[in-house]
Amino acid sequence: MRRARTGNDPGGGVFDTHLHLDQLPAEAQVLGEAWEGALVPGLDLPQALRARERFGADPRLRFALGLHPWWLAPRGALPPDPGDDPRFAALGAALAEGGWAAVGETGLDRPYAQDAAVLAVQGRWFDAHMALAARHRLPVVLHCVRAHGLAQGVARSQRDVCGVVHAYGGSVEEARVWVGLGWCVGIGVSLTWPDAHRVREVAAWAPWDALVVETDAPYQSVHGTPRGEGEPAGLGAVLRALAALRGVSLEEAQARTAATARRLFGGGGEGDVSRTAPVT
Repeated sequence: MRRARTGNDPGGGVFDTHLHLDQLPAEAQVLGEAWEGALVPGLDLPQALRARERFGADPRLRFALGLHPWWLAPRGALPPDPGDDPRFAALGAALAEGGWAAVGETGLDRPYAQDAAVLAVQGRWFDAHMALAARHRLPVVLHCVRAHGLAQGVARSQRDVCGVVHAYGGSVEEARVWVGLGWCVGIGVSLTWPDAHRVREVAAWAPWDALVVETDAPYQSVHGTPRGEGEPAGLGAVLRALAALRGVSLEEAQARTAATARRLFGGGGEGDVSRTAPVT
């Protein structure tokens, strides 16, 4: 189902690479005509299956499957290794059935881990997700907070897999490494925040073929909107900020980022992992 466009919506042909559509209020769980596509990330298996069942009739939507580091265990608690956790085997079985555009969310979150041992287990889960992605030739949706060096070590060990570092908040130097490994950076609503200097630096630098945009709605919000009340329409503010930053038209920013998203996530079902070669 689609809703009528509002004045806050972006122009046509946009692609939101990280939209928790199933976590939005019911009245916001529809996309306007402007949206060419969106990726609905997985937090755990039951949630991902429910989201795909509910919204799978919309051909513009792609779905990812993974176990988010926050869902591995309570904050600061030691999660089981993937080889000892039946949830990992269930993820593999669900991916084998097909119909997924990406693996994730997965990744490393140092503040949530609170402990080096917990962070190490998060890393092993990320590595295991990467192996699943390689097996099924799918890109990865990476959640990475203050752990880019560790995550890049995993990515280097599995060079046949690429993906997107979503809600990118690292430095431009770290972004250069990610892009050199064939990954994309996901620029989100933090681009509209007055103090997001590092994000603006990355958004100004990143090659168009390694740059996608996202809202992470409802969890993140554009400047002036309470946190946790993000909406899909926030993508318009992200794109306008990106266009102004790079000195291009809004239409060009929309077209360039949507093209990268299509190349990464394909047209539904399995994604296109063509950005696995390092950028030189």
